[in-house]
Amino acid sequence: VLAITFLATLFLQLEFAIYIGVIFSLIFYLQKTSKPRLVPLGFIEKNGERKIVSSIRKKTTTQVEGLAMRRIDGSLFFGSTEHVMHEFKRISAKHSHVLLDCGGVNIIDMAGAELLVNLADDLREKGGGLYVFGMKRPVRQYLMRGKYWRTINTAHMFEEGIEAVAWFEGQTKP
Repeated sequence: VLAITFLATLFLQLEFAIYIGVIFSLIFYLQKTSKPRLVPLGFIEKNGERKIVSSIRKKTTTQVEGLAMRRIDGSLFFGSTEHVMHEFKRISAKHSHVLLDCGGVNIIDMAGAELLVNLADDLREKGGGLYVFGMKRPVRQYLMRGKYWRTINTAHMFEEGIEAVAWFEGQTKP
């Protein structure tokens, strides 16, 4: 952006060069934020305790059968919902239970909340469910204020990921 703005000042009036710099910075910002990463998760056992970690960094993670675990790194807003929905469809084609670490979600809007509700509904129709943990207070408050919380299912909201995994394993054991 700096180079574009600098070059624009050489060939255009200063006012228009600043406009070009602002427009390009907005384009680059939206391009970056519109594709939050969905990082695969697993857990490791150390000294008899489980810890959820990224499966990308630690290749030797253990997976829970029937449960896809992902961390969302980015905001859930109108600009990112299409990308995230595409990723969720790919994940839910293989798994009817999805555990989301929402610790990386700083901002959520109505489109993002509706995305979570739709995912929860789709998974419920398949006999599965959406399980969420690590949600930051502003995100949780937004979901509670908009009544999205109940639709997603408050029984599937957890503070810690290991708590969610243990609950899921307890529900799926015969």
